[in-house]
Amino acid sequence: MTAQTNLTSKSRILPAIIQFCGRWLRVFLGLALILSLAAIFLESNYRAKLGESTALNLNQGEVL
Repeated sequence: MTAQTNLTSKSRILPAIIQFCGRWLRVFLGLALILSLAAIFLESNYRAKLGESTALNLNQGEVL
């Protein structure tokens, strides 16, 4: 009876570990996706503002 109980406890522990790791993996991948989208958005805004400032300087006749 102890062998069956031991097997049952092992079969419960492994899926719990896999579920725990899977949950944290999804959290990590979600954060990575959000941060990469934020970086792309901020970079595009930075490039747009940089483009506006250089265009403004060129309109005023300044040489870069």
